[in-house]
Amino acid sequence: KVYFSDGAVRNAALQRSQDTLLEPGEQGALLENLVASHLRTLALHTGVRLHYWRARQDREVDFIYDHPEKPVAIEVGTSSTHTRAGLAALRARDPRFRESAWLCAPGLPLVKPVAAADGIGLIPLDLALLVIGAQAEKAQGLTLA
Repeated sequence: KVYFSDGAVRNAALQRSQDTLLEPGEQGALLENLVASHLRTLALHTGVRLHYWRARQDREVDFIYDHPEKPVAIEVGTSSTHTRAGLAALRARDPRFRESAWLCAPGLPLVKPVAAADGIGLIPLDLALLVIGAQAEKAQGLTLA
């Protein structure tokens, strides 16, 4: 997967107009890029590998923050109806993600994985970005200290 650090650069490089912002697929791609840039910053400051996971064409997870003790799987969507198939497949295959698989989308309620019927937590996009940003800032402070 390829991500751009800036949504405007993405749209310019892919020759997208402002009208594409109204398309759900484009909105999803921009949200995914936004989360990617935050997670990349965190990964750089913590030295943790960031990657995606795919088992088949229809089973993937956007981000794996592969912390050796507390790995996290994050699927980014535009709504609560976004597919959880990739997260479910990853949880079934790798027990490390049984309590750390999250669907991230605008407007979601905060539901921890242990409280969710399917074991997949929900986190609103704005809260996820704040948490990731705070962790990256903390890690940067430790790196500089």
